[in-house]
Amino acid sequence: MNRFWIVFALLVVVQMSFAQSYQQLEKERKERQKKIKEILGDDGSTENPTFDKERQVSLTAETALLEGFFDFSVEEYESALPKFKRALKINPKSSGINYQIALTLLELKRYSEATEYANAAINLENHIPDYYLLLVKIYQEQGLFGEAARTYEKMFDKKLPNTEIYWKDLAELYHKKLQKSEKALKIYEDLERKYGIMEHINAPKQEIFLEQRNLTEALKEAEKLVKFYPEKPEWQANYAKILLLSGKDAQAEQFLLPKIGSDYTFQTHLQLLQAYQKQNKNTQKEQLVGDLLKNSQLPDEVRSEILKNFVNKTAQNFEQVVKNTPQNAESWLMLAKEAEKQKDFSKAREAYVEVVKLDNNNFEAWKKLLLYDWQLYEIEQLLEHSKEALELYPTQPEIWWYNGKAYFERKNYKKALESYEQGKSFTRKNKSAILETAIAEVYLAENKSKEVENIIAELQPTLNENNDFLNFYAYFLAHKKQKLDEALKIARKIVDLENENGEYLYTLAYVQYRQNKLSDALKTLENALKYKQGAKLQELLGDIYFKMGEKERAISHWQKAQDLKGGSTLLSKKLTDKQLYE
Repeated sequence: MNRFWIVFALLVVVQMSFAQSYQQLEKERKERQKKIKEILGDDGSTENPTFDKERQVSLTAETALLEGFFDFSVEEYESALPKFKRALKINPKSSGINYQIALTLLELKRYSEATEYANAAINLENHIPDYYLLLVKIYQEQGLFGEAARTYEKMFDKKLPNTEIYWKDLAELYHKKLQKSEKALKIYEDLERKYGIMEHINAPKQEIFLEQRNLTEALKEAEKLVKFYPEKPEWQANYAKILLLSGKDAQAEQFLLPKIGSDYTFQTHLQLLQAYQKQNKNTQKEQLVGDLLKNSQLPDEVRSEILKNFVNKTAQNFEQVVKNTPQNAESWLMLAKEAEKQKDFSKAREAYVEVVKLDNNNFEAWKKLLLYDWQLYEIEQLLEHSKEALELYPTQPEIWWYNGKAYFERKNYKKALESYEQGKSFTRKNKSAILETAIAEVYLAENKSKEVENIIAELQPTLNENNDFLNFYAYFLAHKKQKLDEALKIARKIVDLENENGEYLYTLAYVQYRQNKLSDALKTLENALKYKQGAKLQELLGDIYFKMGEKERAISHWQKAQDLKGGSTLLSKKLTDKQLYE
């Protein structure tokens, strides 16, 4: 027997003992060294007269191999390689050593050298399948799929025993990597004639036919699979899918109906809904949808798919459908997004409340909830929700901003400043134009003009980079009645960029009001109220109406501002005296 294979068997023993500690392996290695030393001579030389020269050379090669195998077994490939090469130098005609070197080089990702040694192994002994398979792997690692296919073909040309199983791999290579579907199909057809219907033969055939849009042939393969594997749900679902793709909706319906009672994954139900929908059988579809949504065992992902694909989300009853079914966050999230599409922000806000109740780790849902709390002027809720969110996300500056806004609207300026400063501490270099702008807004409310001007001076170089700061700057100029034309230009610019931003529209209306362009201001403010509510908007509306001579309407809007627990420090005086103060 070839000595390499005797030594190779020793590798198996080494690998089986790999679970032992490294120290144990090292001990065994030293014991082998000792025995080999006894054979070769006390001084470790090959000059032991007890053995002939050929035997001593062979033992030297085996010593190098054993050492290399040990290193290879513990994944010390760099150390194993020179030992294998030393063994090859002693026995250059060993196909097995060439193979082992190629395998080691593959592990080291030295593909070009690995190719050379793998080819050498094949040239020395071309009847060993493992040599070809190693070369295939080396080529595939380099993306040389054509060379890999040719190597398979060379192996098959040799008609080597036990290689038939690799025809499937060649077919997959043709199909997936070389886009030679016809060659792959021919192999699969040959395999089917030889071995009959099998999943790993007929499923790839079906896939190729689907890619070719040959639904007739794809359906034939699906039918073979469902008949040959009637107990496997995946092939039942596959057959129904191809029927539906082929437009055989009634046939799919008849195939699926007897199976829904035993399908606890509910995939059959989803396909049946699809069949009903394609045939416009709305009564049957709605009945099945209702039954499924009431089922407490329905997986969340299936419930979401039903709501997404089989319920009319714009219908009046969509919200009721969500409320009447076992609760899950995904359903409410869909309702929230549909409400947003319809610009029903109040309903969207209510839905996001439910989302965070059911899934409080959904950061995007928290952000949307806080946004709508703010836009709809639900200040008490904004304060509570921002506190809850900060418990989950204490390092998010955006949440600190909302928290500060809630305190600001309640005129708790100290707490507002604390929140803004805390938010700043989590920003890069402790800087944030949005938070700095919010701080300036607090100082303005406290009539600390110098502090406001300092912040404006600091942010002025980045004036055009942040719309929130531009918005505040325009408001500040209007508040001071300074550079009103410039304020108007800035306010119009940012509204043009974000024409559904209620805060920006409010500032534009305020600038127009300060310019005494009352009709323009009224129109702009009414537009702002579509996107944002708040005491300051109602107070400004009252101011505009008062200047337009509609005193009763003005007082009505001032009262609304008062009811919202916000507005300026002059609001109470306006209501008491029924006069406008600026």
